Amino acid sequence: MKKLAILISAALASNAAWAGNESTVTLTESSDDSVTITQISSANINRLTGNDATVALYESQENQVTIYQEGLKNEALVSNTDVTLDGSKASNNVVSSRQVGNSNKSTVRLYASDNNSLNESVTGNSNTVNSWFENATHHNQVTNNVTGNSNVLENEFEGSARHNTATVSVVGNSNYVESEFEDNARRNVATVNVEGNNNEVESEFEGDVRRNVATTNVTGNSNEVESEFEDDARHNVAMVNVTGDGNEVETELEDNAMFTTVNVDVIGATNEVETQVTGTAINNEVDVDIINSNDNEVELSFAGNYYGYNKATVNISGASDDNDVTVSNDLAYGGHSNKQTVTIAGTSENNDVDIDVTGWSHNDATVSIDGASSDNEIDIAQNSSWADATVMLTNDSYDNAVSVGQAFNDYAMVTLSNADMSSVTISQQ
Repeated sequence: MKKLAILISAALASNAAWAGNESTVTLTESSDDSVTITQISSANINRLTGNDATVALYESQENQVTIYQEGLKNEALVSNTDVTLDGSKASNNVVSSRQVGNSNKSTVRLYASDNNSLNESVTGNSNTVNSWFENATHHNQVTNNVTGNSNVLENEFEGSARHNTATVSVVGNSNYVESEFEDNARRNVATVNVEGNNNEVESEFEGDVRRNVATTNVTGNSNEVESEFEDDARHNVAMVNVTGDGNEVETELEDNAMFTTVNVDVIGATNEVETQVTGTAINNEVDVDIINSNDNEVELSFAGNYYGYNKATVNISGASDDNDVTVSNDLAYGGHSNKQTVTIAGTSENNDVDIDVTGWSHNDATVSIDGASSDNEIDIAQNSSWADATVMLTNDSYDNAVSVGQAFNDYAMVTLSNADMSSVTISQQ
């Protein structure tokens, strides 16, 4: 089938009581075909069913599929899997799905397929957008654009998914977005941009996943952002940027997480940032920046059997006040050469920093207070050996309280330069 153009159009009058149109196109061993399905019905009528559009691609490549649906309760499906032809490869196809209205569903499911481009666009409320790429899917690109409230978006790459890209843009409130990479997923990129309130964003990497990147940008209030790296996750990157108030950011690294980088930037008030690293973890880096922000809570936790060469860094700047920072390392066996660094600058006041380390040796903590920052409280507890604690108060920083507690063969250095009315307590056993 060559250069075949298929156009299907269905329109309902504005006073119709039912929709219920169905359009199905099947391409088998086809290339260079163009499929366009348009289904329009009134968004105001009261009905139990909408329109259905289905496009099947079996051993087909370089086709262009366009689906447009307007109204309520419509469904669009593009797939190369079914009972009889499961796993027929689809490659280099361009699929566009556009839905306008409420309670619609758009699904793309491709199996063992490469170099496909998918663009799903939704305007309305309570819609569902699903994209699945299964079993050795490579170099596919997914773009989701959603405007509305209470929508659900899920992008999943399973079974040796590599070099795939998922980009999601959401404008609205109370939406749920999930990007999931599983089972030997490598070098995939998930980017989520959210503007609105009460949205939930999850990025999950599971099962020998390596060199994947998850980026989440959130502007709004009371949003939840979660990034998870599990089961031998290595060389992965999670970047989270939050602007607004009352947001929650959680990052989890579990079970042999190694060489993973987590960067979190927060601008706003009353946000909660939590990073948990459990199991065996080596050479991971967590960096949290709080800028022009007040009343935020930051908790970085490392707990497991063996840890080494992990870095936790927290920077508070730009007149950020009343923030609570806790960095804890509870290392049951072998924790060594971990670094904790906290910097407070830019007239930031009334911040509380606690660093608590339990492990073997050479676990170092560095705290710097600069730029007329005052009334901050710093507590460092190092229950290990050969640990260094370094605290510096400079440039008109005053009325700060510093406490350092160490076990044995440790070293503490506290430097005050142009800093007044501060207290320093060092306890070494």
